Amino acid sequence: MEFLVALAILYEVEQHRRSSFLEDASQDTRFSEREEIYQLFLEAEGTTVDEKSEAFCCSLWANPDLRGKCDRQLVLFSKLGHLLNPRPISWVMRNKSVLQWFPQSVVILWLILAPYICERRKRAGKWWAKPFSDFTAASVKFLLGQRDQPLQMFDRRGNVALEIPRERLEKIEMQIKSAES
Repeated sequence: MEFLVALAILYEVEQHRRSSFLEDASQDTRFSEREEIYQLFLEAEGTTVDEKSEAFCCSLWANPDLRGKCDRQLVLFSKLGHLLNPRPISWVMRNKSVLQWFPQSVVILWLILAPYICERRKRAGKWWAKPFSDFTAASVKFLLGQRDQPLQMFDRRGNVALEIPRERLEKIEMQIKSAES
């Protein structure tokens, strides 16, 4: 009987954590900041994703307002990463529902901000944005298990602006693993 009470309490705590995150994540400012980041990335100099990402991240140091928006997105998705339950809790409270919320947003943000994250880690330590990279790794794994077609990034008009092939997702997975070793 005590075990069932403990499970009920665990369930209530987890539901509250998840509801709290969704309330925070659904604020208009969260979406508009991410939309601005995406658009500025798409407009950045370069023809490849890596070139655009490097140019975008270099501009962050001269633009504290944009850097703050990027940092808030990293914090937001780090909070989502904290909702992933470790074993044995994940045997009771599955992580799949959390991974289904924003996997594409997390992966696209990683693509955009990887040079910035690497630079911040050089300055602050390997732990900087670790929950974000952990959640990105889980999101990539989830997406690789769900789709054969490329991940797509859209511009403000809803047009496909960028396609991220499966091979690139696999490369992100390896990049995160190598950064942690």
